[in-house]
Amino acid sequence: MTKSHILPEVPASAVYDPACRRCARLADFLATVRADHPDYFCGPVPPFGASDAALVIVGLAPGMHGANASGRPFLATVPAGGAILALGRIAHEATLRALGHKSAGFPFAHGARHPLARNVALFDSYHCSRYNTNTGRLTSEMFRAVFDAIADHLREQPSPRHV
Repeated sequence: MTKSHILPEVPASAVYDPACRRCARLADFLATVRADHPDYFCGPVPPFGASDAALVIVGLAPGMHGANASGRPFLATVPAGGAILALGRIAHEATLRALGHKSAGFPFAHGARHPLARNVALFDSYHCSRYNTNTGRLTSEMFRAVFDAIADHLREQPSPRHV
């Protein structure tokens, strides 16, 4: 199984850097949040989970009270033949931008599957927010169907995977 970073410009040898400040705008924002919320994580969020996991789930950006507070991110790598699940249009478009694709060629639609390089597939789901689930825009059955499609994709791949 070949492991590579989702972002093509990141070398495979890249490691988590808790002192990273490459994005001045983000570093400034985190300093402000740290001053207002000294109990928050407020730093580059460390990866977690199996390093060779075949599924990367991308949600909304690690916002003010998300990863800034908890220190929990969404994974940074996906192996060849793996899958990326975008939870909502914002995650879908951010994933495509990060991978260097224009969103016009990959329209967001709940349940859509978009083939990418290295036999990686991008799957779309409505975000599993309280609003979407309470209004019925996203039902348990709809969400399950997306994960069933992801499982089918991963089973079609030749390498053993963490599913």
